[in-house]
Amino acid sequence: MGRLLSGHVLEGGAVLVDTRFNFDESKLVLTPLELDLLLQCDAPVAPNRAVMNTARECESTIEHTREVFDALISRGVIAVIGKHAITLALLPQEARRQQDIELRETLSRRSEQQWEVLSIL
Repeated sequence: MGRLLSGHVLEGGAVLVDTRFNFDESKLVLTPLELDLLLQCDAPVAPNRAVMNTARECESTIEHTREVFDALISRGVIAVIGKHAITLALLPQEARRQQDIELRETLSRRSEQQWEVLSIL
């Protein structure tokens, strides 16, 4: 038996530790793009949605983000089951909390925006 988990390292980064029996033991310092993809897939999500959200959040191209996403799938860190992608790594609670805070801030800003009323004839 082994583990696949992500934990924090110095300077706010994250490291992915893989000790699963069917993979080579490894440690990978995650880039912000990789970490965001893992967080996007913390709950089942459409792969294209995860890629688009991460590309926008990390100011990356869709093509580059897709390559990183595919590499995480190849490493067995993200699985695509049917129409959904899901992270297989155990993510640190702090990362989830930060994502929740950012989501609440985004929703709050959206609710404060003035929306033009459209009349449909």
